[in-house]
Amino acid sequence: MKSKTGLMSLCAGAVLACWCGAASAADVVFGQIASLSNPASTSNAKGLITGAQACFESINAKGGIHGNKLKLDVRDDGLNGPKMVEITAQLIDDPAIVGLLSFLNTAGLTALAKQNA
Repeated sequence: MKSKTGLMSLCAGAVLACWCGAASAADVVFGQIASLSNPASTSNAKGLITGAQACFESINAKGGIHGNKLKLDVRDDGLNGPKMVEITAQLIDDPAIVGLLSFLNTAGLTALAKQNA
């Protein structure tokens, strides 16, 4: 049940971001950092990606958000904290990215939290 609740929260966040005028392009792109290349986190990373993509596919199959399709831009940090911080900055600076979701990397999240404290 937790995964279904998380998926619904993800979908609700995606819809809210779009309704708030965060994007006006044909594609509404969300950034995700997943530790795909590190064996310690590959399974979890793939699960997060699959969940987000399933949500986006469901929304897109119904016409997207105001006709705009949701897309996921996944980047690999290798479960490296400083790399997550670097990639997060790149995603934030990218005007095509309207939001960030499903990060999984304790060291990276801790570094981001300290940076924004």
